[in-house]
Amino acid sequence: MAIDTKEIYSAISRAQVEMTQAHFELVSIYLYEGQNSKYKDLDCNLILTYLIFKSLKLINEKNLQYNYRELLNINQFDPINLKKSQIAIDLNYPRETVRRNLNKLAKYDFIKVDNKEIFINMNECLSNINFERYKNSFNKIFLIILKNLKVDQKFDKPSINLEKKFSLIWYYFLDMLINISRVWKEYHKSLECWYIFGTCVLNQTYNSRDSGNLFSKEENTTENFILNITGTKSIRGLNPTTLSELTGIPRETVTRHLTKLLNNKTITKDKQNLFYFPSTRVKRKNLIKNIEFVKNKVTEFIFKVIKTMN
Repeated sequence: MAIDTKEIYSAISRAQVEMTQAHFELVSIYLYEGQNSKYKDLDCNLILTYLIFKSLKLINEKNLQYNYRELLNINQFDPINLKKSQIAIDLNYPRETVRRNLNKLAKYDFIKVDNKEIFINMNECLSNINFERYKNSFNKIFLIILKNLKVDQKFDKPSINLEKKFSLIWYYFLDMLINISRVWKEYHKSLECWYIFGTCVLNQTYNSRDSGNLFSKEENTTENFILNITGTKSIRGLNPTTLSELTGIPRETVTRHLTKLLNNKTITKDKQNLFYFPSTRVKRKNLIKNIEFVKNKVTEFIFKVIKTMN
């Protein structure tokens, strides 16, 4: 498939509302599973994500590929040689946060730590993921790109074979996830705040009247995309109870993080105590920069996955 990243990026821009929905729906599956796992902590989930990514990287460097079932049934993977300080640097966490969460992951048998070597229990890490939802979400994104590509391209296979090429595709997915989690964690001050903010934005994309080609080629900008989803007719916010139900984060914790988001002027609320993302935040340079960063990472992810279909 001779499709380059520029064509994919343009396809994302042409369907930015639809792609935002599909992308954050995919990310939400992962965040929801992390929030509602045994450890019930998104910081712990990101650290585990990073460790799984490193383990899959070792597999891919050996030019090995495993389908989903094969990966679950491997008894022993090569250990990852990582210092806590390196994990802390790579994920921008205090070293103590890394130490505490590694102990938590070991307690629940997701990993085993032996000095500087970390062994991943891949069966425990991946056996309970909602595989069908991921498969459907990956293919939804892929079909949006196909629909919006302005090239005469024929595809031999209509869908992504996630099960057969799981170790490789999951490696690409986690790479994207780690990168965007880092920038949004820094911007929102916590992963929970990002999850809550993203859920509010996702709700506003659903409220938007048009999820197709919103702008002409000249108007396909991130700023115009945000102006569309923050327009008056799109602003029907969410209350703390609904946000708790959608994210799996306890209502008291949601309320605490909403206060942080309000103080940071990232979101606002109306007289009915419904929270939403206002158009007055569109001009924030870091917000636009982060959304562009995410678009680039999603572009890279889609490009790499498409290459697996050859």
